Amino acid sequence: MNHFELAVELINNTKDKSTCLIFLGLSEIQDKNFDKTLDHLNTSLAFKETRLTRKSLALVHMELNNIKETEQIYLHGIVPEQKNKEGNKEVMIGCIW
Repeated sequence: MNHFELAVELINNTKDKSTCLIFLGLSEIQDKNFDKTLDHLNTSLAFKETRLTRKSLALVHMELNNIKETEQIYLHGIVPEQKNKEGNKEVMIGCIW
């Protein structure tokens, strides 16, 4: 069973479809199937916002020389609002890498 088949099987048998879609998308990179990669990563992002998904999307867009898209993905991840343990909003300044 190759990585792609394993990822498909995991998607069908897990509750965490977001993470499985990330790895399914990344498995497509090996074969340079960037359209499928972007589809899987964007679907993953629709399920759950994660740094890994954003980083993967940015890397694929960089590979395709889509500088504007890479920049937008990067900028969206710089200042996300998060709540600390006390429930107060705080801003994380940094990058998605």
